Amino acid sequence: MGYASQIATLNAADYGAAQRRVRLLLMATSDHAIPAFPEPTHDKAGKDGRKPWVTLGELLASLPKPDPKDVVRPTGERAELLRALTPGTGIKTGGRVMNNRPSGQWGYRQDSFLADLGLPSRTIRAASTPDWVRLPDEDDLRRLTWEECAALQGFPRNWQFSGTRASVFQQIGNAVQVDMAEAVGEALITSLRAGPVSEPPVTPPWPPELVKRVKYTEAEHRVNGVLRVRVRAKAVDTPTG
Repeated sequence: MGYASQIATLNAADYGAAQRRVRLLLMATSDHAIPAFPEPTHDKAGKDGRKPWVTLGELLASLPKPDPKDVVRPTGERAELLRALTPGTGIKTGGRVMNNRPSGQWGYRQDSFLADLGLPSRTIRAASTPDWVRLPDEDDLRRLTWEECAALQGFPRNWQFSGTRASVFQQIGNAVQVDMAEAVGEALITSLRAGPVSEPPVTPPWPPELVKRVKYTEAEHRVNGVLRVRVRAKAVDTPTG
């Protein structure tokens, strides 16, 4: 197609978001210099002159208290299990191997994870069951609200969403994180303002870290593919009657 491209994985937390959200990005051009991906402004430990990651606790402290009608609290056995968790862990799936996890390992229930307030949040999903938080000053165990998830995605405080509660969570979770998108957008603008180049741009090699990730994913897919075939075969061979 005549395009040269550059590809990389970026983490929104490295650009000031209070969310660890890793995404694969591709930038392509046919007649401009390939834009360089933006340098991170933040770092987990605040090294090399970068700011430390913004934590979930810091973001929540900057927001007004949530509307009581938007607050969801656990009940019964789930409440007991969640209160016993260490932040940054979740309730494990019971009784089955997670075949969509690396090496078929047991995984965590995505609707039962207790967030660590001392880190950026996990990836915000397009589901109305976000992570739980336990606020130490209030001993309050609850889910993140849709407004808090929107703030983690970088939406302005006054942004108006429409639709059902589930639809709002879906809109938020499917969005591109704003801080990271803005950093990438500025890199694109810089390239466009420089104007076309005289020689066709050349696609550079993939970054070593990305090559490593791809090989890891391919290896795990091979393992999980075998597991899935076994599960399907077992289901076919099992009498139903």
